[in-house]
Amino acid sequence: MKFLFYFLLSFSACISLSVAKKTPRNIKTEKKITVLGVYNKNILNAINEQITIPTEKPTELERYFWIKRNTNTIYEILWAFGYFDAKVFLHDTCEKCTVKLNRHYTIDKIKCLHIRQNIPEIVTNDEQFFKLTELKKGTLFSANEVSSSTNKIRDYYRNLGFAFVHVNPPEIELNNKNKTVNVIYNLDLGKLIKIRNTIINIKSKKSPKLLEPFIKNRLTWKTNEHYDLKKIEQFKDSLVKYNLFSSLNIELSEPIPDNEDPNYAVSDIILNFEEAPLRSIQLGAKLSTTNVFNLVAEWKHYNIDGKGSTFEVVNNIGKDEQIFKIEHNYYDLFTKNQRLSTQAKFIREDETSYHTLKYCASSILWHSFGNVLELGLGGFGEYSKTIDKVVSDENLINTNVSYIRTLGALIGFKANAIDDIIDPHCGFKINADFIPMFSENINYSKFLASFYGYFDFGKNRLNKNPMLALYARYGTIFGNTEKLTRDKMFFAGGANSIRGYGEKKLGGLLNRIPYGGSSLIEFGVECTINLNKKIGGAIFIETGKLYSPGKQQNWMTGIGFGLRYRPPISLPVIKVDIAFPTKRRKDNDGKYVDSLFNVYVGIGQTF
Repeated sequence: MKFLFYFLLSFSACISLSVAKKTPRNIKTEKKITVLGVYNKNILNAINEQITIPTEKPTELERYFWIKRNTNTIYEILWAFGYFDAKVFLHDTCEKCTVKLNRHYTIDKIKCLHIRQNIPEIVTNDEQFFKLTELKKGTLFSANEVSSSTNKIRDYYRNLGFAFVHVNPPEIELNNKNKTVNVIYNLDLGKLIKIRNTIINIKSKKSPKLLEPFIKNRLTWKTNEHYDLKKIEQFKDSLVKYNLFSSLNIELSEPIPDNEDPNYAVSDIILNFEEAPLRSIQLGAKLSTTNVFNLVAEWKHYNIDGKGSTFEVVNNIGKDEQIFKIEHNYYDLFTKNQRLSTQAKFIREDETSYHTLKYCASSILWHSFGNVLELGLGGFGEYSKTIDKVVSDENLINTNVSYIRTLGALIGFKANAIDDIIDPHCGFKINADFIPMFSENINYSKFLASFYGYFDFGKNRLNKNPMLALYARYGTIFGNTEKLTRDKMFFAGGANSIRGYGEKKLGGLLNRIPYGGSSLIEFGVECTINLNKKIGGAIFIETGKLYSPGKQQNWMTGIGFGLRYRPPISLPVIKVDIAFPTKRRKDNDGKYVDSLFNVYVGIGQTF
């Protein structure tokens, strides 16, 4: 025997078929009912959320209505979990109920019907329906999963141009003999929508007209095109990275029939923006046993010229390193999707291997291809002096006690497809730079590329649990490396590298001082598992080596674990890591060069 009934989708997923209960005013209810015959925690929680027992003795009439009403509620909860043949028996004491679940129904078929329209189905067979809804034939029925599939069907037809498609709550057709379920979706597609106009409304402290060209350059649709939900999402994603707007609401005007084609209607896309605060201040810090303390302060002014441009000042203060940077980004130079990034920096480094002072300036024109890829071309100049601390036969080598000038070009490549800039959990990013440099005493070229991948395996996107992050980094220098000053070489180890070894202590040593290398290769993997919504744990392993001609080095590996704390507000995760070198090196006197372990404290993803 087959019968139909509608889902009540407005209720929570686990009890999408339940109804609100009403309790007589003169009966207080606080205790939870004891359910016998059910061991599924989700079903028990759903029942206890809906059913409570009286704390005062009810009359016979009150008990009769209480049992009748709540028996129906429990049935509806069990149906939502796919137990359509369940039997419920409420005890007269109102404190217990016995449930016989019987067989769990499975999904057999999916059907999609169009209401009041003679339009051929775009999805035509069961296999396509299952793929579209992400339901699977033969799996146990769940009202939660069926309810979620309604949104997938709606988005599918919106992407085809049916912007006003309406999907009714699905009907369920039961086969009591085979204990299976057919899910039937009834659709009202409406008309295919063409975009007539794009209307931009901006709530801004500056003149909205100045921001309109910036927004129009990022529109992913054109007038008279079909409405496409994917293009709408791409447009929203393209604006997020600029941090110019605190809110964005996209609406469609009421459709107007197209006089030329009865199958179409026209509608306006209405974009409602609210500009974000124009200025922001950010503070960050890192603490480790190898680099002691590092403080980063950033001040940023958004939309400084009314055309989306930004101006940024960054001050990085540490015991061994001080960096002061000013950066300006000008968007849509010459054509849309072009960004001119100009920087000026002062750098002072007092590292174990060298001491350097630098004054740098650079300008790079970046051209973006979509929301992921960027290619850059530019140049830079540097005025610097370096004192080498690597001692050989009591003499300093590769030392420039006076300032030298260096000019160079830069060819850059970026690919960024991560879900969150500060705290990524899904996607990847790639950076690669090729830099030919010309100075007063040496000409050489430097290449550095890095890959970062993030994989979230959690079913609950809110908790983002667990997550796997990995990285690979490769760099090399072409030219006469014998005359290269120490600050231009590659170094590794520390908070953002191989954490088992101290800051810039990877590779060969001379009198306990690392001398770097002309080539670098690194790999790292980190797995994060959340213990609850706020606290998580991490384990990691990282390996790499530095090498130069005639100074080949062995691979050096570090392992470790850490804790992660996610603040209740929208702030980056706070991390504490402890890392161990797999092999500790000794100097000529037999003393250990590498610490037994290194501790790091910071915020955000390590790499």
